[in-house]
Amino acid sequence: LELLAQADLTALPEALAAPLLWAHGQADPLCPPAAWDAVRRRLARRPRYRWLLLPEAGHALPWSHPAALAAALREFAP
Repeated sequence: LELLAQADLTALPEALAAPLLWAHGQADPLCPPAAWDAVRRRLARRPRYRWLLLPEAGHALPWSHPAALAAALREFAP
């Protein structure tokens, strides 16, 4: 977690060229959604971008909310 806290992820959106579904848990104690507001605003300008916020999910979406995540991926995928 210490390494993650020190990582500079501000260039991340520009580095991604593929379609992007960004899934996040609203109850994530490690990466609160508000911490990603600036990144989300920059990503919103990209084509084929979707932000998914799962209200009761925490950090481990594939384990805690697999059905919701799978449904979002199916809907997003071309």
